[in-house]
Amino acid sequence: MKLISQPVRTFFCGVAIIQASSFVMADAIPEYRKVEGPVSADLKGEYTATDGVGAIPESLLGQYDPFKVLPRKWLPELREKYIPKVNQPFIDDMKFSIHPRFYYFHRDIEGSGEQESAAFGGEIGLESGWYNDWFRVGLTAYTSQKVYGPSDRDGVDLLAPGQKGYTVLGEAYADIKISDSLFRAGRTRVDIPYINGNDFRMTPNTFEAVGVRIGEVENLQLGFGHIFNIKTRTSSNFESMSDVAGVHGEDKGVSAISMRYNFSDDNYIALSEQYGWDMFNTLYVEGEKLIEFSDSVLVRFGAQFTDQRSVGDELLGDFSTQSAAVKGAVQYCNLTSSISYQWTDSSSGIMRPWGGTPAYHSSIIQDFDRAGEESFRVGFTYDLEPHGLEGVSVDTSWIIADTPDRGRNASSDQQEFDFTIDYRPSIELFDGVWFRARYANNSIDGGSDIEDIRFILNYSYDF
Repeated sequence: MKLISQPVRTFFCGVAIIQASSFVMADAIPEYRKVEGPVSADLKGEYTATDGVGAIPESLLGQYDPFKVLPRKWLPELREKYIPKVNQPFIDDMKFSIHPRFYYFHRDIEGSGEQESAAFGGEIGLESGWYNDWFRVGLTAYTSQKVYGPSDRDGVDLLAPGQKGYTVLGEAYADIKISDSLFRAGRTRVDIPYINGNDFRMTPNTFEAVGVRIGEVENLQLGFGHIFNIKTRTSSNFESMSDVAGVHGEDKGVSAISMRYNFSDDNYIALSEQYGWDMFNTLYVEGEKLIEFSDSVLVRFGAQFTDQRSVGDELLGDFSTQSAAVKGAVQYCNLTSSISYQWTDSSSGIMRPWGGTPAYHSSIIQDFDRAGEESFRVGFTYDLEPHGLEGVSVDTSWIIADTPDRGRNASSDQQEFDFTIDYRPSIELFDGVWFRARYANNSIDGGSDIEDIRFILNYSYDF
């Protein structure tokens, strides 16, 4: 007996099964990951919260930037033709990147009015080649400049407070390579759960840190270091980790160690330990498994757990809390459907002052990790390539949450609907262009509804 009729198979599978791309996401992915690349219904190679943990890619290049676009052919040829070689890899192997972005954001908060901005900016950077195969340096500048922004509609964080533009040298680092491991010091991106770029506006968080990534053990990604200061996304200054967390007059940092063991490309377990001195400690564990029943039917399961508690002098107060979640996703050709459940302990919500949360239910507007909050999510992702719309994908999700009605952490129940459509042209002339349109509505019982409309144009160009 045929369980799936031929018309249904044709509608979802088209003439060919969707193949894995260089960056995909489909089921319950935290919001700070969803902004790093177009959505895809492919469960293979899915980018997760710990994918960048201790990662040492080929040639140790770009290890702090997980989303890279292959260069076009003509510019490297032009560079080779007009820029003379000096027979020194430190100069000859220098790499440049240009990642401009245009962002329009309109938010309507019921009872409070509208917030609205449009900005143009992004990043431009360079990274030297290796000097004597052991030393290199890198620089990246970030900017966000006002295109449109009435003073009475400030607040969406595309620009600095007052709808003002900003420019900052966000990265300035030195790398030392020893065998298959790497030491980095300076201003840099960091890519671990709860401490990361959280690049969901115009520019990312960057950090002043020292760290080591170990590449000696097969299938094991291992990294550790200490983070002193952070430049938040709309700031042009670096501040101590404790200042940004709300502890003023102190100068405390965060020490971190993260590891991930890959049983295969899509089956792993990972751990991240982050000790905020005299503030709080965060332990995060996650694991995922992919099962392939056929080329067109795949299933992915995942689970995550966070334990967070005050330490040392407890400068942010005495607290202890946990959060956990499970998810499952099924892909049939170019359609993926998913369901997940997330829970946070009633004693306290999760603190996340230094980046995006890895929580499965982190969404466009809310993260659903308040004290005592339980939430359920259903989601669908669909690639339109089999219908002649190559490079077009849509993603939608609905989350409904319940919180305590009584007690010191009582809060209103909420639900959120999110919708995203992405388009990445397949034409070589537009290689590196990615257009995204997003809509989100968060409804709070007895409170103020929030409605977002966003249009984003990204361009990634490395040479």
